[in-house]
Formats: sequence, C-alpha cells, structure tokens
Amino acid sequence: MKTKAQVLPSDYRKLPDKALVDRYVQRNELAALHLLYERYGHLVYGVCCKYLDGPVAAGDTVRHIFTRLPDDLKQYHVEHFKSWLLRATKNYCVMRLRQAGTPIPPALTATPVAETPNEKNHLTGNEEQVILNRLETALNTLDTAHRQCIDFFYLEKMTISAIATKTGYTTDQVKHHIRKGKHFLRNSIKEMKD
Repeated sequence: MKTKAQVLPSDYRKLPDKALVDRYVQRNELAALHLLYERYGHLVYGVCCKYLDGPVAAGDTVRHIFTRLPDDLKQYHVEHFKSWLLRATKNYCVMRLRQAGTPIPPALTATPVAETPNEKNHLTGNEEQVILNRLETALNTLDTAHRQCIDFFYLEKMTISAIATKTGYTTDQVKHHIRKGKHFLRNSIKEMKD
C-alpha cells in the first residue's frame, strides 16, 4: 500500500506539470523529467523547426534544451512549465539566429500569448527583448577565450574535448573558460538590472 507521499512510476502520467517539476527539483526524480520530455519534446521540436534552418538544427536545439533542463529547473522557479519551456525555446532560437547573423522573424520577438486562460506569462515581449539584449551585450564583452568556449559548448554543442582539440586549450582550460564566462555573464546581466 502506498502512502500519500509516494507515487508509483505508473501514476506519474496523472500528475500535472507543476507536480513533476517539484518532484524533480525537490527529490531528483528522473522519471518526472522523462515524462516532461514525453509531453513536450514534440512541441519544442515544432517551435525549433518553425524558426531554425532544417530538422537537424531543430533536433540539435531540442537536445540542447532538454540537456540543460535539469540545471535550469533547479536554478529558476518554474510555475507554468509549458509556457516557460516554449518561451525558453523561442529565446534560444533567437540566440542561435543572432549568432549565425540570420534575420530574426518578427514572430520570435512578438509578445507571447498565454497557453491557456489560466496560464499567465510573466514576461512581455518587450521584457524578453530587454533580457535578450542584455545577454547579447554581456556576451560581446567576454574576452575571446571565454566567448569562444561558451559559443562552442552552448551554441555548437561541442564536447569539452572537441573544444580543446579545436582551440588548442587543455580540457581543464576549456572548463575554466566556460565556468568563468558563465560567472561573468551572470554578474554582467545582474549589474544591468540594477
């Protein structure tokens, strides 16, 4: 007999998104993450296909987003998972397009629409644009080594060893550049808010 606090894996499908997010954040239950991917992986792929150049780029972006998801869920307080995930996907698509120097479709910078009547977005299109502009400004102020390693790791989805081979840095140096670059970006964006 299960207690109220226990949920059998077969019962996960009955849980709402928020409960799955909480189960992962509070208990590290990987089954919750797996179910969130099952529910929304196809939607993320659809958004990526709409804005990026072909299914390969879309598939790579989906993998990147869901690879970062465990850390992101623990870093951000996510109330409405579906709208948060779709907004994060659009933001990542914008970043990839800017990185490639591709014109950004107006739909990507438009004010987002709530997914359901009860689901309110916390950021307007203008607020999202401000955040993206801050991120771009902060990225442009990174030194070459930090920027190069961050671009290869997050945008090109290269492994640490592949980055080391391409740049001539050691794997420890690559890790250091990524870690320091992320720290600098976080602080830069924080200072821009104040």
